Amino acid sequence: MRYRIAEFSETLTRREQVVELCDDIIQKLNDLPDREPIVLDFSLVKFITPSLISLIISLWKRVVGEEFGEKFMVLYNLAKDDKDIFHAALCYADSAMILANSCLELIGDMKGIDKKIWGYICSSNGVSSENISDALSISSIYVCNNKLRELRKKKLVMRMKNGRSYLYFPISPA
Repeated sequence: MRYRIAEFSETLTRREQVVELCDDIIQKLNDLPDREPIVLDFSLVKFITPSLISLIISLWKRVVGEEFGEKFMVLYNLAKDDKDIFHAALCYADSAMILANSCLELIGDMKGIDKKIWGYICSSNGVSSENISDALSISSIYVCNNKLRELRKKKLVMRMKNGRSYLYFPISPA
Protein backbone atom coordinates (compact mmCIF):
# COMPACT_ATOMS: atom_id res chain seq x y z
CA MET A 1 0.00 0.00 0.00
CA ARG A 2 1.46 3.33 -1.04
CA TYR A 3 1.05 6.15 1.47
CA ARG A 4 1.67 9.45 -0.30
CA ILE A 5 2.88 11.80 2.40
CA ALA A 6 2.44 14.88 0.18
CA GLU A 7 -1.31 14.18 0.06
CA PHE A 8 -1.30 14.66 3.81
CA SER A 9 0.90 17.77 3.57
CA GLU A 10 3.81 18.89 1.38
CA THR A 11 5.49 20.62 4.30
CA LEU A 12 5.27 19.10 7.74
CA THR A 13 6.83 21.88 9.77
CA ARG A 14 4.76 21.73 12.95
CA ARG A 15 5.14 18.86 15.41
CA GLU A 16 1.34 18.51 15.69
CA GLN A 17 1.17 17.84 11.93
CA VAL A 18 3.89 15.20 12.20
CA VAL A 19 2.15 13.46 15.11
CA GLU A 20 -1.14 13.51 13.19
CA LEU A 21 0.62 12.02 10.14
CA CYS A 22 2.18 9.23 12.24
CA ASP A 23 -1.21 8.48 13.82
CA ASP A 24 -2.66 8.15 10.32
CA ILE A 25 0.17 5.83 9.25
CA ILE A 26 -0.43 3.69 12.37
CA GLN A 27 -4.11 3.40 11.43
CA LYS A 28 -3.13 2.29 7.91
CA LEU A 29 -0.67 -0.25 9.34
CA ASN A 30 -3.38 -1.71 11.57
CA ASP A 31 -5.72 -2.03 8.57
CA LEU A 32 -3.14 -3.67 6.28
CA PRO A 33 -3.21 -7.44 5.78
CA ASP A 34 -0.11 -9.32 6.98
CA ARG A 35 2.90 -9.35 4.67
CA GLU A 36 1.78 -6.28 2.74
CA PRO A 37 4.28 -3.44 3.10
CA ILE A 38 3.30 0.16 3.64
CA VAL A 39 5.37 2.31 1.29
CA LEU A 40 5.99 5.80 2.65
CA ASP A 41 6.17 7.84 -0.56
CA PHE A 42 8.05 11.14 -0.15
CA SER A 43 7.37 12.33 -3.73
CA LEU A 44 6.53 16.04 -3.79
CA VAL A 45 7.37 16.48 -0.11
CA LYS A 46 9.25 19.77 -0.01
CA PHE A 47 10.65 19.76 3.49
CA ILE A 48 11.38 16.94 5.94
CA THR A 49 11.92 17.98 9.55
CA PRO A 50 14.02 16.17 12.16
CA SER A 51 10.75 15.67 14.04
CA LEU A 52 9.28 13.71 11.11
CA ILE A 53 12.40 11.57 10.75
CA SER A 54 12.44 10.87 14.48
CA LEU A 55 8.78 9.81 14.58
CA ILE A 56 9.08 7.62 11.47
CA ILE A 57 12.10 5.85 12.97
CA SER A 58 10.21 5.40 16.27
CA LEU A 59 7.31 3.95 14.30
CA TRP A 60 9.73 1.67 12.40
CA LYS A 61 11.12 0.38 15.70
CA ARG A 62 7.55 -0.51 16.71
CA VAL A 63 7.06 -2.36 13.41
CA VAL A 64 10.31 -4.29 13.93
CA GLY A 65 9.22 -5.02 17.50
CA GLU A 66 6.22 -6.93 16.10
CA GLU A 67 3.66 -4.52 17.56
CA PHE A 68 1.82 -4.61 14.23
CA GLY A 69 2.36 -8.31 13.48
CA GLU A 70 3.82 -9.35 10.13
CA LYS A 71 3.91 -5.82 8.67
CA PHE A 72 6.69 -4.07 6.76
CA MET A 73 7.63 -0.47 5.90
CA VAL A 74 9.59 0.86 2.92
CA LEU A 75 10.78 4.40 2.27
CA TYR A 76 10.26 5.62 -1.29
CA ASN A 77 11.44 8.59 -3.35
CA LEU A 78 13.67 10.22 -0.75
CA ALA A 79 15.85 13.07 -2.01
CA LYS A 80 19.62 12.52 -1.63
CA ASP A 81 19.97 14.92 1.32
CA ASP A 82 16.96 13.39 3.10
CA LYS A 83 18.33 9.89 2.46
CA ASP A 84 21.62 10.90 4.11
CA ILE A 85 19.80 12.32 7.13
CA PHE A 86 17.61 9.19 7.45
CA HIS A 87 20.74 7.02 7.14
CA ALA A 88 22.51 8.88 9.95
CA ALA A 89 19.42 8.81 12.18
CA LEU A 90 18.91 5.07 11.56
CA CYS A 91 22.57 4.39 12.41
CA TYR A 92 22.14 6.31 15.64
CA ALA A 93 19.02 4.23 16.38
CA ASP A 94 20.86 0.94 15.60
CA SER A 95 18.36 0.15 12.86
CA ALA A 96 18.15 -0.25 9.08
CA MET A 97 15.33 0.26 6.58
CA ILE A 98 14.69 -0.46 2.94
CA LEU A 99 14.76 2.51 0.57
CA ALA A 100 13.21 2.11 -2.87
CA ASN A 101 14.23 4.90 -5.21
CA SER A 102 15.53 3.61 -8.55
CA CYS A 103 16.38 0.27 -6.92
CA LEU A 104 16.10 -1.38 -3.51
CA GLU A 105 18.84 -0.50 -1.04
CA LEU A 106 19.46 -0.62 2.68
CA ILE A 107 20.08 2.52 4.68
CA GLY A 108 21.06 2.78 8.33
CA ASP A 109 22.97 0.50 10.65
CA MET A 110 24.30 -2.56 8.81
CA LYS A 111 25.83 -4.40 11.79
CA GLY A 112 24.77 -8.03 11.70
CA ILE A 113 23.23 -7.69 8.23
CA ASP A 114 24.66 -9.79 5.45
CA LYS A 115 24.25 -7.53 2.42
CA LYS A 116 25.21 -10.34 0.00
CA ILE A 117 22.36 -12.52 1.22
CA TRP A 118 19.93 -9.58 1.22
CA GLY A 119 21.02 -8.69 -2.33
CA TYR A 120 20.59 -12.27 -3.52
CA ILE A 121 17.08 -12.44 -2.07
CA CYS A 122 16.21 -9.12 -3.76
CA SER A 123 17.40 -10.45 -7.11
CA SER A 124 15.29 -13.60 -6.75
CA ASN A 125 11.67 -14.43 -6.25
CA GLY A 126 11.50 -16.83 -3.36
CA VAL A 127 14.69 -18.62 -2.36
CA SER A 128 15.42 -21.20 0.30
CA SER A 129 18.38 -21.19 2.65
CA GLU A 130 19.79 -24.09 0.63
CA ASN A 131 19.60 -22.01 -2.60
CA ILE A 132 21.36 -19.14 -0.87
CA SER A 133 24.00 -21.38 0.69
CA ASP A 134 24.80 -22.94 -2.71
CA ALA A 135 24.72 -19.69 -4.70
CA LEU A 136 26.88 -17.71 -2.26
CA SER A 137 29.16 -20.61 -1.24
CA ILE A 138 28.21 -20.47 2.43
CA SER A 139 29.64 -23.69 3.83
CA SER A 140 27.22 -24.10 6.73
CA ILE A 141 23.45 -24.11 6.25
CA TYR A 142 23.21 -23.31 9.97
CA VAL A 143 25.18 -20.06 9.46
CA CYS A 144 22.98 -19.21 6.49
CA ASN A 145 19.80 -19.82 8.52
CA ASN A 146 21.07 -17.58 11.33
CA LYS A 147 21.79 -14.76 8.88
CA LEU A 148 18.33 -15.18 7.33
CA ARG A 149 16.74 -15.15 10.77
CA GLU A 150 18.50 -11.85 11.52
CA LEU A 151 17.30 -10.28 8.25
CA ARG A 152 13.75 -11.42 8.99
CA LYS A 153 13.87 -10.19 12.59
CA LYS A 154 14.89 -6.74 11.31
CA LYS A 155 11.93 -6.84 8.84
CA LEU A 156 14.22 -6.64 5.80
CA VAL A 157 12.91 -9.84 4.15
CA MET A 158 9.74 -11.87 4.47
CA ARG A 159 9.45 -15.62 4.89
CA MET A 160 6.77 -18.07 3.78
CA LYS A 161 6.41 -21.77 4.55
CA ASN A 162 7.12 -24.11 1.63
CA GLY A 163 6.60 -27.71 2.69
CA ARG A 164 9.16 -28.43 5.41
CA SER A 165 11.32 -25.42 4.63
CA TYR A 166 10.91 -21.68 4.14
CA LEU A 167 11.25 -19.39 1.16
CA TYR A 168 12.57 -15.86 1.62
CA PHE A 169 11.29 -12.93 -0.43
CA PRO A 170 12.29 -9.29 -0.81
CA ILE A 171 10.08 -6.60 0.66
CA SER A 172 8.87 -4.94 -2.51
CA PRO A 173 7.09 -1.60 -2.87
CA ALA A 174 4.94 -3.01 -5.69
